[in-house]
Formats: sequence, C-alpha cells, structure tokens
Amino acid sequence: FPTRRSSDLNVETKAELDADENSFNSILVLEGEPVISGGETVSAKKGESVFISAGTGKYTVEGKCTFVLTKID
Repeated sequence: FPTRRSSDLNVETKAELDADENSFNSILVLEGEPVISGGETVSAKKGESVFISAGTGKYTVEGKCTFVLTKID
C-alpha cells in the first residue's frame, strides 16, 4: 500500500517543489498568503488548500508562509 507523507514547510521567499508522476501534492496553508505557480497561478490564504495533480512537474510557492505538504510515497 502507498504511504501518505505530510511535512510542515516554512517559506521565507520562494520554494521550488515537484509533483512527479507518482503522486499528487496537496498544500494546506497554515499562515500567510502564498502564490503557487506551475501550469496555472493561484493565490491561497490561511485555511485554504491547493491540489496539484500528479505529473504536473515543477512548481513554485512564493511569499512568506507556512503550509502542510501532503503526498504519496
């Protein structure tokens, strides 16, 4: 069975992440208002979540924020 992994991440300015072919990425914003850019660009606020589909590839999270990143290993 696949395992779910969650990590709390703090971003000061910009983080580069990757949603590879093996797993989606789910971002739950705990603090701040990040802008997430990849195929599309979306803004999120505290308490909101953003789903990044498996296979999306590299994307960025910009702006001072804290979020929980969940994906399947």
